[in-house]
Amino acid sequence: MVKEEQHFPIVGIGASAGGLAAFESFFAKMPSDNGMAFVLVQHLAPEHNSILSDLIKQYTEMQVCQVEDGMLVEPNCVYIIPPNRDMTLVDGRLFLSESASQGTTFAY
Repeated sequence: MVKEEQHFPIVGIGASAGGLAAFESFFAKMPSDNGMAFVLVQHLAPEHNSILSDLIKQYTEMQVCQVEDGMLVEPNCVYIIPPNRDMTLVDGRLFLSESASQGTTFAY
């Protein structure tokens, strides 16, 4: 069955390594049935593993996941860029590539 095309806002939010408190505050106040998708890009040193998904899950009932290449973006979900990756949004899907710089970037 082909899924009917959906139209909803996709919100990109970026932060430096110190942005966790802002993410927590934002998602603690954001209703889980808001009809939007959120893409989080946090700058981390390439050698660090990210636990951001686990931390954000404590503050929202939305589905929270680390992005996998080609992942379809859905409303009421939070997507987190993996460490040391660049990410692009194309036709409602998130695509990952090796980071060209030391960190993460997002483009659409």
